[in-house]
Amino acid sequence: MCLYLANANDKPPSSTPAPIQPRSLVPFGQAGPLDSKMVDFAIHIEPDTAMINAMRIIAAHHPLDTASVNHTYHAPLRTKPISVNIETKLTGQHWNSAVVQLGVWMAAQFKKLEQMVTEANGELSSLPFLPAIVIQGHDWNFLAVTLDKDRRTVRAEGDELDRLANNMTECLE
Repeated sequence: MCLYLANANDKPPSSTPAPIQPRSLVPFGQAGPLDSKMVDFAIHIEPDTAMINAMRIIAAHHPLDTASVNHTYHAPLRTKPISVNIETKLTGQHWNSAVVQLGVWMAAQFKKLEQMVTEANGELSSLPFLPAIVIQGHDWNFLAVTLDKDRRTVRAEGDELDRLANNMTECLE
């Protein structure tokens, strides 16, 4: 896996924003589409030959300029599936903001995954969660992001994360 900078909040020379695209993937709130959010980092999978062949089949359903395995058209991420999303904040600040950013970004990621699985005549029910990390200063917090019955993102942390892990263990036995 490779670590790839996906946002330009601090504008270092090598960063570039990777917005949610197409816009139809941005989730809706009660007042309409939510503001598109980005995360600071994304860890992606370096695809093997089998994955590359599967992505070619998926890409055949889309115009060349919009073919992406992710919920962004950002060129470096179009053929490298995002596996972990990371949001960074200053120590002790903006936890809720980080969670909202991840929620919007990952809702779009779930929607994109559902679209691709549907195009392949499959279903996404076997995906228990998508991993995310919020870094606040030196503290790293793992979040398991899932979809509820209304297709909204839900995060699991602390005791909720323990329950999710126990449920996953029971499913695997």
